[in-house]
This record gives sequence, structure tokens and C-alpha cells, in this order.
Amino acid sequence: MVLLFVAAVVLWIVLGTWGLVRRAGRPPAESFGRALAHGLPTDPTEAGFNFETMTYGHGLDVWQVLGLAPDGPVTVLLHDWGRSPITELEQLSRHTSRSSQVLLPTLRGHGSAADRCTLGPREIEDIDALLDTLDGPIVLHGRGLGGLIAVALAHRGSAHVTEAWADTGDGLRRILARSAQPPFPFAWTGRICFP
Repeated sequence: MVLLFVAAVVLWIVLGTWGLVRRAGRPPAESFGRALAHGLPTDPTEAGFNFETMTYGHGLDVWQVLGLAPDGPVTVLLHDWGRSPITELEQLSRHTSRSSQVLLPTLRGHGSAADRCTLGPREIEDIDALLDTLDGPIVLHGRGLGGLIAVALAHRGSAHVTEAWADTGDGLRRILARSAQPPFPFAWTGRICFP
């Protein structure tokens, strides 16, 4: 009986970890539907701005919006896990007024973006490579996962973060909290599966 109980607990941990890792690596694409349901813009044109979609590096899609301050910095808006650049459109007019351009990248594994989300390491590399292509001062704004990226790249420009993840483990705990799931043991076992 004890052996059966231990086997059940191990199976529960393995399946829970597998589900978390799978979900974390390919977040739900909810931003477009949420914006439509609430009558919000789904791209910069609907928000009143002209934009281009650029692709950098290994398929990093970026909305590029021209700012109103030619001598201003380049502002990069980094969305949270499970979100997309659509969620950053509400802030766009505030940033275009003081930036030469505003960039809104779609992080790995989000929406139609290639690859799987790694909860930080590869996303930091992607944004670092994007920053290599920019001239002049840079301002990074990030929320959640985007905040983690902004803090990691703060040496490249100024970073302004909201509810930034402390690390991948913190991110996994927050992902679990969104689904009212217990953080232990899955955040710890899930952390082992990410680089």
C-alpha cells in the first residue's frame, strides 16, 4: 500500500511538472481575443499609429513605430509571459511622444513566434541581438517576463520594470498562481527543466 502511494505521488509530480513545462514553453495566445472582446486595438494602426513589422535574428518579429521625438531614445516595450505586443498598445502614445521610435517585439513562443519560450535565457539573447542593431540611447520597459529581460539588459540602456520576475523559478510560481495551482513542488521541479 505504501509503495502504491509513493508511486502515485511520483506520478502526480511527473505529470504536473510535464504539464507546467509544456504550458510555460508555449503560452496561451489570449491577447488578440481579449483585445477584440473589449474593443481594444489589435495592432498599432488600430491604435492610430503607422508601423512596420520587422524580423530580426532568428525570427524575432518586431512592430516598429516611428516616434514624435527625433532626438529621443529608442524605446523597447517588452510584454509579459502569456501576453503579446497587443497588451502594450495602451501605452504607445505615451512612449511615442518622447521617443524616436518604439519597438514592440513578440517574445519567443508567444502568439505565432517561433520556438518555445525559455522563460528568460533565450529571450534575453534575442532582445540583446535586437539592441545590437540600434543606434543612440535605449529605454527598456518590461512587465513580468519582459521585466526580467529588461533588468538583465539594463547595462544596454535604462530599464523601467513593473512586477518583474526575479528569476525563472519566480516566473513558474506566477504561472502556477494564474491557474490557482500550488507552487510546490512543481515550480521547483519545473525549474530543473529550463535552461
